[in-house]
Amino acid sequence: MPTFVHLTSIFLQASLVLASPTQESFVSKSKPYDVQAHRGGRGNTVESTLPSFAWGLVDGATTLELDNGITSVSTISRWPSGNSTMQDDEVVVWHDNQILAEKCIDTHPAFPDDPMYPYVGKFIANLTLAQVKTLDCGSKRQPEFPQQLLYPGARIQTLQEVFDFVECADPSHQILWNIESKINPEHPDRTASVKDFVQKQHMVFSGSPYYRSITYQSFDWRTLIAMKELDPLIRISALIDEETAFTLDNSTSPWLSGLHLDSFPGPSLGQKMVQAARFIDADILSPCGTCFIPPSVTFEDNLDFITLAMFSNIGFALESATPC
Repeated sequence: MPTFVHLTSIFLQASLVLASPTQESFVSKSKPYDVQAHRGGRGNTVESTLPSFAWGLVDGATTLELDNGITSVSTISRWPSGNSTMQDDEVVVWHDNQILAEKCIDTHPAFPDDPMYPYVGKFIANLTLAQVKTLDCGSKRQPEFPQQLLYPGARIQTLQEVFDFVECADPSHQILWNIESKINPEHPDRTASVKDFVQKQHMVFSGSPYYRSITYQSFDWRTLIAMKELDPLIRISALIDEETAFTLDNSTSPWLSGLHLDSFPGPSLGQKMVQAARFIDADILSPCGTCFIPPSVTFEDNLDFITLAMFSNIGFALESATPC
């Protein structure tokens, strides 16, 4: 069973890989292609943990892809002494809005008689960082990734902690970042608000030496618009798939910030998506490559989300979206 002593060895390997002349050339801004480690490389290691990001570096990833949540945006519980609430609004690195039993294990309460304990099953937005930090998210292998290495005791990290960790192996800041806001407009009570997400994430982004190496992505286009308004220099990637582009009754999807694909010019679905992404000033359009289009939606040439026509004169980058 891998341990954190083993993690140290992996981390040293990552440092050597990034220091090699070959890797330095590979991760240059003019690279012909980009290798992204999704959630740090969850096919190899328990996802979104320091071990997963270390393995991503060892495997030669040029971009680390990750997701953010925001802790404790509502008044939930109180410290045993005094009446102050445990609100910290920390940017953490985790994919799911909710702490799932399939991925994490409770270890102990953050303080005696914590009424929120156990934390598994709770939403990150309803937990403080201290509560989240008690969870063991390195002991459960996912069935779809039978070769995943386990790192018992691995904790959910803040974004700043992940930046600091990677910087130790990457002091010249060659690694690129693809960072997603995990916000759900269909369930606003389960996550932080758009304002909280954008302001908190940007505060960490702008204070990091990786600031100019970050692509900010989201299926919720409201956060992309807000981030671009706050900082026009941030590169944004508009994610879109069949769940966010369409509704069963073909009404306006809440994910597209009030936009409806039908209102944009173009005979094909792909061209309408391109125009919508241009409208919000996206730098990248990242659609699902093999998505189901509901029968209620009718476009010419609508058999595929990604078509050759989308590559013609689009004016910005087109990338196939990573899995959610």
